[in-house]
Amino acid sequence: MSNDVIDSTITFTFGDAGENHTGNQIIGEKKKCGEGFNKTDLENIKKEVEKYGRKCELYTLNELVSVKEKSDLGVNGFDDATILVIRKFVPEDLATNLYKNHKALHWDSKYKCPRRNKVLNKHARHNLMYSNVAQKANYENGEGTIVPWSKVPILSKMKLAIEGMGIWCNGKTKKLICEGNNYYNTKTGIGWHGDTERRKVVAIRVGKSMSLCYKWWYRNKSRGELFSIDLNNGDCYIMSEKCVGSDWKRSSIWSLRHSAGAEKYTKVKK
Repeated sequence: MSNDVIDSTITFTFGDAGENHTGNQIIGEKKKCGEGFNKTDLENIKKEVEKYGRKCELYTLNELVSVKEKSDLGVNGFDDATILVIRKFVPEDLATNLYKNHKALHWDSKYKCPRRNKVLNKHARHNLMYSNVAQKANYENGEGTIVPWSKVPILSKMKLAIEGMGIWCNGKTKKLICEGNNYYNTKTGIGWHGDTERRKVVAIRVGKSMSLCYKWWYRNKSRGELFSIDLNNGDCYIMSEKCVGSDWKRSSIWSLRHSAGAEKYTKVKK
């Protein structure tokens, strides 16, 4: 892939629910606690995908926190936290075509700010949603653009491939919507957060390589070591439910937050 034409990064996040921006319209329906992926699901997927010649990496993020720190603070909410990375899940040429096709789309560059009750510009990243029915953006109502699957054939094939993995994880990869994040230059990214709107994440990254970072938080302070991994054109990653971070605003328990992109977004400040 030639870097002279690939100048940004797009992440397609398949999940039970998604949104154009925090506090805006939710597409899909959030699953109940415990209905996301667990470590056994990811181990099963890894075992089967490797049979097709794909390189897989399974990371246990609980290892980022020392025994002493857990002993000092307790382990309330310190649940299994695993991430599976499937390298070149999308073959190189197909991934590049996927990138080029979606880069050419008109991405949402505005959103409705619930706190200020006004439409603002998006600077950190641009967004699109993908689902069964098309929708034009109505920013005043907090509604972003929805692109129908019929208009994005390569992404639709990837959706079918993800659904096919459901036989290895009790059907958990089925009936997912997709949220697109377009990191349109090297200064963009997303800061430390959890995904409150969903329990499941299966994501595909295309375009320029970009890091994905994780950090534990407890009592409003970051804990343990930083986890950072570079994801490349066509790579896929699947988060266990704890890694998704739907509980990240509960300061009284251990929770995971993730970030990506430029250093100002991934730097840990506390």
